[in-house]
Amino acid sequence: MSRRTSLGLVGAMLAISLVTGCSSGDPQVAKLRSDPLVTHDIAGLAETQLFGQIGFTSLGTRQPATLTRLLKARAGRVTGRDLAAAAEQAGNDGWRVTEAANGTWTGTKRIDRRPVDLLIRRSRSSTYGVLVAVVLTERA
Repeated sequence: MSRRTSLGLVGAMLAISLVTGCSSGDPQVAKLRSDPLVTHDIAGLAETQLFGQIGFTSLGTRQPATLTRLLKARAGRVTGRDLAAAAEQAGNDGWRVTEAANGTWTGTKRIDRRPVDLLIRRSRSSTYGVLVAVVLTERA
């Protein structure tokens, strides 16, 4: 591999790590993390992971900040009741939620005067199996 190719590859890897790995100190992700839906317990569900992605622009397209909370059903498998419990908690935390297709739920809310979208759906993990994903996305 040439020196120029090596430097280009290192630069690309650094750029990717900056976009995906540095969300803990990002103000946009911190605002999403401050929402009560991210901190409240949800009946029958236990948090397994919480991660964010900073907002960025790539090839002229704005990618919004997101925060994803993954929850495992204590009963072992995710049911429509589990998704509805997450939606109910979202409603209690000020989200306007609506049931969508296939048992998913969507919602909207303003966090720090900015519109944010919510998606509650089933997600699959190689480590934990089927989970409930609660995804908060700032509108671009």
